[in-house]
Amino acid sequence: MSSVALLDYLSTPKPVRIFIPLQDGGRMRLDCIAKLIKSPRLEAEFASGQLPVDKIDVSGKCLISYDTGGPTLSLYSTIEQIDGSRKLKLIAVESVSHEQKRQFFRIDAELNARYWLKPATENPPDETIPCRGSNISGGGVLLNLPQELPKLQRIVGMQIYLSEPQPTQVNCTGEIVRVIKKNDGSFDVALRFEKISEDARDKIVAFCFAEQRKQLRFRVRTVSP
Repeated sequence: MSSVALLDYLSTPKPVRIFIPLQDGGRMRLDCIAKLIKSPRLEAEFASGQLPVDKIDVSGKCLISYDTGGPTLSLYSTIEQIDGSRKLKLIAVESVSHEQKRQFFRIDAELNARYWLKPATENPPDETIPCRGSNISGGGVLLNLPQELPKLQRIVGMQIYLSEPQPTQVNCTGEIVRVIKKNDGSFDVALRFEKISEDARDKIVAFCFAEQRKQLRFRVRTVSP
C-alpha cells in the first residue's frame, strides 16, 4: 500500500501507532490520534504527559502505522513542528516497504520463551532459562527477566513460542541492546535478533498481525454498546 492510501484514511481522525525518533538513537512507540491537515501534512495528538518533547530527534523520521482491519498501512513522516506538549506537526514523505515493515511493526503480547548463554551441541541444551516476553517484532523481542543481563550480551540460543495464527516455536540468537530496571526489581531486556531464518521471521510477523487483529476485535467488543 502507498502512503497516499494511508493519507486517504486519515482524512478523518484515526487512532494510529507511531514510532518517534529519539536523540539517543532509539525510538519510542506511542498510540495517538492522527489526522490529515492538507496533504502531505498531518497532525498527531497524544495523551497528556506522553510526548517526550525534550528527547525527540526532530531531524529523524516517524513511522506511522494504522490497522484498517485488513491490511496495515504505514508511512514515514518528517517532524515539521513540536506543537506544545501534546501535538506533532508532520509531513508524509514515503511509504514503507515490506522489509521495513517487518522490522518496525511491533505488537504488545505475552510470550513464553527460553534461552541459553553457552554454546551447546544440542538445541536446545539441557540447561535453559525460561523467560517471558511482553512485545515482539520481526527485528527483536522485549523480555522481562528476574536477573540483569549486560548490554551487548549475546544470547547464543533462544526459542520463542507463538500462539497465532497457529501454535509454533521459532529459534534464533540475539544481542542485548537495552536493559531497564523496573520498580519491582526485575529487568526489561530488549533483544535484537541476529541469526534467525526467514521462515522464523515470517512466523513472527504473521503472529504480530494475527495478534493485532485479535486485540482490535477485543477493543471493538469492549466499546460496543
